[in-house]
Amino acid sequence: MILSLLAGFRDVSVGTDVRIYAQSVYHEVSHVSNIYELFNLPVYTINGIESGYLVLAFIGSKVFGSLFGLLFLTSLIINTGVFLGLYRIKEHLSYNIAIVIYCFMFYQHTYNMMRQWMAMAIIIYGIKYIYDRNLFKYIVVILVATLFHRTAFIGILLYAIAAYVEKPHTFWRQTVVLTLTVIGVVYFQYFVTSVISEIMPKYLHYADGEEVSLFWPELAIRIPAIALCAVLYKPMKKHDGHHAFWFLMMLMEMIISQLHSIMDFAGRIGSYFNASRIIEMSIACKIGHRNQKILSKSLVVMYAVIYWFVMYIYFGFGDTYPYKFM
Repeated sequence: MILSLLAGFRDVSVGTDVRIYAQSVYHEVSHVSNIYELFNLPVYTINGIESGYLVLAFIGSKVFGSLFGLLFLTSLIINTGVFLGLYRIKEHLSYNIAIVIYCFMFYQHTYNMMRQWMAMAIIIYGIKYIYDRNLFKYIVVILVATLFHRTAFIGILLYAIAAYVEKPHTFWRQTVVLTLTVIGVVYFQYFVTSVISEIMPKYLHYADGEEVSLFWPELAIRIPAIALCAVLYKPMKKHDGHHAFWFLMMLMEMIISQLHSIMDFAGRIGSYFNASRIIEMSIACKIGHRNQKILSKSLVVMYAVIYWFVMYIYFGFGDTYPYKFM
């Protein structure tokens, strides 16, 4: 609740997406008196913003009467989805460390990509269904997530890949997935312009820019997490049968992050795999004897705090620092 209130009381200058669409959507729906009128707004608004976010903006405007309502409810959905989603699989990981990782590495990121983060948080809530192999419930979660961002259908890949790699010959199955991921990133522009443009032309701009090339900053910020989980690979796999899957997701997310060399919009695709870093590092803090746990937790917390300072304070990622009240 504190995190959600903090997000709600922020100035419009904190987080780029507030001025890009949140503020304008709020002002648009604040003049609407009922749901029927809401879905008869100008075509531009309906086509540009998913229905779930429009309804949320409508509720925020009527209940709170200010932009605070929309920003607060947006953050509340995100934080609730993440906290409950991680809590539902707490027997597999160190829950407290998972929350620390989220707060230092991703919370300020939720001030941007707000609609996508709502979709991502809902998918994180549904991770339990990947563990339980409950495809029906997971598909329902995906459908709900698409109400806030259309790209949420990418989340179905988590279930599909888990079902594929968590079988005999895991190593070779992981190799196949990673190879396809590399090919997909290298030929991303061709795929978007020839396939996605026919289905969802709105996302054609994801392929604007030069060809994909190595983007070292995105590699550098992920190497510590991957290195820790690689060193502890065997004990982590013994502790949690899903470790191989989450480690694969971390590698995939790192590869997909190279799409930032094209443009930020393309790099957002990899955000749907961000949960892998939270889960993997918190699994690493769950295994071993007492001293090993203390060491792992210390390293992970140190990494998260340094990440927070470098990304959000030093480089000013997402325009979230300095924080200003509205």
